[in-house]
Amino acid sequence: MHYFPSKEHLLVAVLEERDRWDTAAFLGGGSGSWRLSHLEQLVEYNATRPGVVQTFTALAGESVTGGHPAREYFVERYAQARVRLAELLRAEFGDRLAGGRTPEQVAPLLIAVLDGLQTQWLLDPEAVDMSAAFRDFVALLGRADDAAG
Repeated sequence: MHYFPSKEHLLVAVLEERDRWDTAAFLGGGSGSWRLSHLEQLVEYNATRPGVVQTFTALAGESVTGGHPAREYFVERYAQARVRLAELLRAEFGDRLAGGRTPEQVAPLLIAVLDGLQTQWLLDPEAVDMSAAFRDFVALLGRADDAAG
């Protein structure tokens, strides 16, 4: 309690530090752009650290209530993630993905898949292979012209 006003504030600081570590590990200190292969590696890595994934998932759920100390962190994190993931999707697939969707339309769906897989895995790790399920989702993305041909 000396450094943080509450347990939630401490856990947000842990998540912020985790974000910095992940960026450094997968992007060499933040230089460069995220690729789908980096996200696949991150999903595999998260499967080795259930405590961190559990902290993230629990705080994300709690942060939807007004006034929660983690709310600002998650609002900002998800806003940035939507922008970065749209950029990633555009770089990998162009302006239209399978089904004619734009990267901006698919980015929140990608976040939902990532977060949803984590929740399912935390609840039943023997039944849910996060890495395989994420690779299956990525295989569905493709370019709009790939789906037509």
